[in-house]
Order: sequence, then structure tokens, then C-alpha cells
Amino acid sequence: MLPNPHGGAPFTGVELEPVLKVLLGNMFAALRMPGSQENDYVMKALMRTLSAARDNIIPYVPDLLVQFKEKVTIVAKNPSKPNFNHYLFECISGMIRFTCQKDVAAVAHFESELFPIFQLILQNDVLEFLPYVFQILSLTLELHPAPVPSAYMELFPLLLLPVLWDRQGNITPLVRLLQAYVCKCGADIVQLGKMEPLLGVWQKLIASKTNDHEGFALLRSIVEYVPRDSLAPFLSTIFTLIFQRLTSAKTVKFIKGLIVFFSLFAGKFGGHSLIQQVDPLQPRLFNMVLEKLFLSDLQKVSGLLDRKICAVGVTNLLTATPDILDGSYTCWNTVLVALVRLFELPEEADGDEDDHFVEIEDAGGYQAVYSRLVFAGKMRHDPFPEVTDPKVAFAKSLHTMLSQYQQFLDVMRGLPADIQQCVRTYYQAAGIAANF
Repeated sequence: MLPNPHGGAPFTGVELEPVLKVLLGNMFAALRMPGSQENDYVMKALMRTLSAARDNIIPYVPDLLVQFKEKVTIVAKNPSKPNFNHYLFECISGMIRFTCQKDVAAVAHFESELFPIFQLILQNDVLEFLPYVFQILSLTLELHPAPVPSAYMELFPLLLLPVLWDRQGNITPLVRLLQAYVCKCGADIVQLGKMEPLLGVWQKLIASKTNDHEGFALLRSIVEYVPRDSLAPFLSTIFTLIFQRLTSAKTVKFIKGLIVFFSLFAGKFGGHSLIQQVDPLQPRLFNMVLEKLFLSDLQKVSGLLDRKICAVGVTNLLTATPDILDGSYTCWNTVLVALVRLFELPEEADGDEDDHFVEIEDAGGYQAVYSRLVFAGKMRHDPFPEVTDPKVAFAKSLHTMLSQYQQFLDVMRGLPADIQQCVRTYYQAAGIAANF
């Protein structure tokens, strides 16, 4: 297929629409030919066609879904062609995404059609297909408006079974699925008494050097979506386990995840609440957190969204946490310098969520590696959507704080000249006159 000289798909949905019905019919006819029932190239062509056509496929979705379901039912009995099966699940996830972008209520139809097949795959423990099922369930659950069907909560206890978490290829899609559950059904999880099993999964993840980043991803969702009163009884244990892991096996990846988590916690609940969880573990432990974590490693955090979370959390610590502003904790000035250095790092994009015309590498096998479905890709979530510009938000918060704690004006004037100039630039963007 010739590439588009302007980038993106070689054909647009508008260009394909006049021939789409015939094109789809011919490709499915090719899949019915003897010896071609699991033809990698035909299924990849179907995937490419759906990718280019996008919402132009909606009139054909009912028929497409029937035929894709039939294929899944057949290949689930003997999954012998990894590439074919990967493209097959990409087609299903693509149909869901492109259809629900136009009509989110359509997700209910996909759920009713796909759940019976997915239940069979889970019951029969079709190892090769479980990561695909978890990804598509994540997609439908994320798309589903509240309240979600009871079938999801009926499935939830099965997702916590240790046998599923012993397979490395399941972990990333399972974590994402649990995040979707926490987001959509956090109160139900508490009501059903499933917080302890859920945190048991988290504990296993956070203890692993391989999977600790997945543990932080899950914990961030728990902190954000589980009602705070319901979460409170577990916080002491959570923080204890985090510091035990920090003491026993400190890695760069773990430190970055920890900084983002602490920042999220401070941004959501306030810096005082964060200190209340940390200092009971060891007197003035939070001062060590500031010195050994935020000062030395804040600038190692990568990704636009994670940096924003850090900016919001550290801004709260610097400007809205009386424990720090009354002088009980040192290094206010150096933490501010670290935050400005973070602001001034080159921006890092988190990827283009809408660029779905990407090359799928040969799957080669299922067991050892998680095979990501591009069309079921996770929708990026910003826990602080109200903060549109972290630098401006920092400037406004700092200005308000300095009007109340004027002794910090002298600290500001003692900062390195380049840091002062950066902060003045933020003030200017916020429409505030600097007085330091």
C-alpha cells in the first residue's frame, strides 16, 4: 500500500465510503475460501479498512459484528495463528471505538453481543485471548455511562484471582481493567467489601521491580475515585508498604512513580494530609521525602501529564501547606527551584490518541509479552482538568501565599537570578505584577 505523502492513512473514510460495502463483502468472502479461513493478510486488510473508514463503518457494524463473533468463536477453540487473531481483536476494538465516538449509547449493544463469548473465553481459560478480552472489557467499561450493568460487578471477583496475576502477559491489561472498575464502580467495590482483595493485588504489584509502575497506576485510580472516607482505614497500611519497598529496593522507576503518587495525593487532599500519612511512620520523615525525593529526582519525571500532576502537587506543598510555610520543614526554596527546573524542561508529548493508523508488528506469540490493542488504547485521564496551565496556576498560588506569608519575599529575592526571571515570566502570563 502506497503511503500518504502528507502522513496518516493512505485513504480517508470519505474516499472509501462509495466502495466500502463491496470491499468489506469481498474480504469476508476471501475468509470463507478453502485454506483462507485464517488468512493473516485478509484480516490485516480488514483492520486497515476499518482504521481508514472510521465512523463510515457504522451502517455495516451489525453485520460485521456477527461475522467477527463467528471468527472468535472458531479460533478460540485452537488459537494457532497469533497475527490473525491479533488483527481480529483489533477489528473488534476498532468497531467499538469508532461507533461509540459517534454514539456512546451503542456500547450497550457491543456488550450484549460480546459478553457471552468473553465469558466462554474466561471460563475455558483461553490463555492466548485473555489479554485481548481484558483490553476490550476496559474499553467498553470506560465508555459506558453510569450506572454500569450488573454483569461487570459479577465478573469483578474473578479478576482478583491470583492465578490471573501469575501470568505476566495479563498484568498490564488487568491493571487497566481494574482502573476502569475503580473509576466507574468505586463505591460498589467498597459496598461489596472488595477493597481488601483489591489492595492485595496492589500490594503484589508494588512489591515487584517489574510491575511496581502498574501498582502506582492502580493506586492513583484508587486514591482518585474511591470515596475518601472509605479509603481512610487503608491509608496507613498503604504508606507503610510503600516505604518498606522504598527501603528494600529503591529503583529510579519506583522513585518516579512515588513522586507522581505523592504529588497526586497532595493535589487532591492537600499537603497537610500527605504529611499526616508520612510523618507517623518516622518523625520528620517528610523532610527526608522533600530532600531525598523531590529535590533530587523531581526532574526525572517524564511525560506531559505526569509532570503536570507533579506541578500541581508541589505547588500545593509550596503555597498551601501550613506545616511547610510555618518553617517546620526546611528546603522550601530549593523545592521551588526544583519545580521551576521541571517547568523549564523540554515538553514531552504523551502520544497522539487519535493516530490509529499505526503499524502492528508481528505478534509472534502470546505467552511472554502483552500484545497491546491499538484501537482499544486507554483514553488519557487528567486528574486536574481545572488546571489548564500549571505555570500560571503556580504563579497565582504563589502570589496569594506571598501576600499572607510576606517573610518569603526575602527568600524569593535570594533565589538564583534565572529562577527569579522564570517565575516573573509565569507571573506575567498570569497577569500579575511581581513584587520580588
